[in-house]
Amino acid sequence: MSLLSCTSDIEFENQTFEDVLVIDATITNEFQRQEVRLTRTYAFGEEPSFETDAMVKVLSNDGDILFEETEPGIYLSISAFKAEPNVDYQLLVITKNNRSYSSTNQSLTTETQIDNIRVDRIVNDDNVDGVAFLVDSFDPTNTAKFYKYEFIETFKVIAPMWVDEDAIVVSDVYPNCDVGLVPRSEDLKVCYRTEVSNQFNLATTATLTEDRVEGHMAHFLSNKNYKMSHRYSMLLKQFVLSSEGYEYLENLNRFTAEGSAFSQVQTGFLVGNIKSDTNVSEKVIGYFEVASVDSQRVFFNYTDFYPPTPLPPYIEDCFISAPPIKVDSQREICSGLINIINNGELIFFKEYNGDPVFVDPGPYYLVPRACGDCTALGTNIIPDFWIE
Repeated sequence: MSLLSCTSDIEFENQTFEDVLVIDATITNEFQRQEVRLTRTYAFGEEPSFETDAMVKVLSNDGDILFEETEPGIYLSISAFKAEPNVDYQLLVITKNNRSYSSTNQSLTTETQIDNIRVDRIVNDDNVDGVAFLVDSFDPTNTAKFYKYEFIETFKVIAPMWVDEDAIVVSDVYPNCDVGLVPRSEDLKVCYRTEVSNQFNLATTATLTEDRVEGHMAHFLSNKNYKMSHRYSMLLKQFVLSSEGYEYLENLNRFTAEGSAFSQVQTGFLVGNIKSDTNVSEKVIGYFEVASVDSQRVFFNYTDFYPPTPLPPYIEDCFISAPPIKVDSQREICSGLINIINNGELIFFKEYNGDPVFVDPGPYYLVPRACGDCTALGTNIIPDFWIE
């Protein structure tokens, strides 16, 4: 099935950088602390700029909902709530310089469930071998039509050069510079890493006779990606959008074909449903959406699709070194291997045995921390939802 997109042209206005407020705000029918993000556009090459100390609230028929800033530019509702059907919601933001911004009224979209997620091995249009996450969904009322997909991925990380011993500094007091080995106090071999995708994927059934999503590829993972080396899980979220919200995100996709849309507003301007109440001519980037959401989790093992070896390349270059202990008699300090162990940049792999050979070696072979200690990449606590 082919899912078609409908877009409108972006009006390009000028070629100069402008300082513009960016509002990212979606509330859903999940009972949780809802989130609003406030940033500002920033010049190419600069760090993102957060809009701090603002007053944020959502107005509704059921009363006002207040938000508090929990991190720079991130505002969470003080109390958990969920969007309800047949209720109008409006976002209001007042910045610390007393400039006011508000959205149009929005109401909850049609609630539509994910019917199924299938994981298939494919070769994609770029001739890359990997696995595709294919989603099915159906709205019998034929009113949802516009969909956005986001995901959270959790995957098992196994440190390929893990051992059950650690190198420690026995003494770093000159001239008694000495190191030794001790058993590891915890298992640092198997961990779990969770990443929240910063991408979204769109689909629409607006041109179809049925509001049925069939086999839509919500994500593709190359077989060279270390994330799928052992066991992988995805929590896929399906949002039902308004037609205007969908069009805004399509334009955003086009606007950000290269790099970040919010690093520069120099190739045009993106118009959403939020305006300045203080200055009608002031530009604002963002869209306030009230979206129904459904989610489903899927698991798979690398060996479900590929032979057990070779695995995808590890995320870290696991080079081996053998730095010596250095004793600086002029400054009367210990350095070399002593400093490396203290700062944790490299960790013990095995005792030096001449294979491979190093000139002026120390007593141990060392590897980058992530190669022998999986907590450099994740946690060794098994997630509550994890199923082997």
